Amino acid sequence: MGTGRIPGPLGMRVITGCILRRGPMDPYVYFDDEFPQMTPGPTGTNKDPGAKLTESTEKNSKENEDELKLLVKVYGVVKNRKGDNAYVYWKNKKRQYRVDDYVRDRNAFFGTADAYRSYRKKAHDELEADKKKLRRYIEPPPARRKSVAGWEGAQDVFYAWVRKAYEKKLGEKVDIPKLISSQMSEKLKAALKQVRLDYGKSFQAGGFNPRPMKMDGYRLGTISEHAIGTAIDIESAKNAHIQTATWNHILTFTGKSLSHTMRQSNWKSNPKELYDAINAINAEFVKKLKKAMDDTLAEAKKNAEAENSTAKQKAEYETVKKDPLKACMEKDATLKGIGAIFLKRWRNGFFALPWELVKELHEEKFLWGATFSHPDLHHFEL
Repeated sequence: MGTGRIPGPLGMRVITGCILRRGPMDPYVYFDDEFPQMTPGPTGTNKDPGAKLTESTEKNSKENEDELKLLVKVYGVVKNRKGDNAYVYWKNKKRQYRVDDYVRDRNAFFGTADAYRSYRKKAHDELEADKKKLRRYIEPPPARRKSVAGWEGAQDVFYAWVRKAYEKKLGEKVDIPKLISSQMSEKLKAALKQVRLDYGKSFQAGGFNPRPMKMDGYRLGTISEHAIGTAIDIESAKNAHIQTATWNHILTFTGKSLSHTMRQSNWKSNPKELYDAINAINAEFVKKLKKAMDDTLAEAKKNAEAENSTAKQKAEYETVKKDPLKACMEKDATLKGIGAIFLKRWRNGFFALPWELVKELHEEKFLWGATFSHPDLHHFEL
């Protein structure tokens, strides 16, 4: 308790109350008849009982900003659980950080700021144990570690998020370091062994990764099936993971239709029909894209070689020759919607799994990522 003087209608008045601390060096008096009841809200606090007053000021601390910046530096884009709010974005050609949003979501996920710090310390200790064995299994990958200073500090934060998500999914009694070290569940090992036996040919399969769900960034607060040991990626270098918006543009470009509902239904009742539909869309995509590029180049060449061609047309031809794909995108809004990154990566085809392999996976009760809202053509899970 303390005594203080505050302005009143006729001058100053003396009143007693609680002395609370806003910050390390900043005491403040809240008086008996003015004591606020607060809990954290999106922009500070809402007037309802139970909060720690320090949390509203903590959001903007340099410590939190540095944590988020390091996380982004090492792991790239990080988002909220729903994936609809990235904590980093570009504005005026500069990176901007939504520190307040990050801290609010983090403290809600872990319970409080103090609970988060305590949990992060626990995560750090596990990563350091046994000659840092656990660090080998958790992102960032080795190549990234060599190029980015401070990666271990970022990994401490990343693993704290991942570890807590494990607990929320599997319960607090699960030995998480042991689960990560074992990598693949016994159920998945047995099913994959049977697929290899029945298929009779070799194929690349992997994908165990103790990480959050991922789509254009990590969705902090979630846990991927790849982290549980029940999911695998098969021939991921040849089969794309496609955003819903991109998929819809591909359907428009190819003149095909294959809705999310239809994909889900066909995998259950007619997997060959689903496979054939995706295969046909892929083939049409490759065919039409090649034709669009050839036609664009031919038109530019014709204009440049005409008797009355201008210097501008000749220059345009040289530009198109260097990058016909870019020229196609400038002429076709649907291709622009698909995006340069996807087109350059998958111009020769985004799907290459043989039906015989997909058939064996279906018979072993795998769920295909092609049934997801964001079609993941290399993903299979039990």
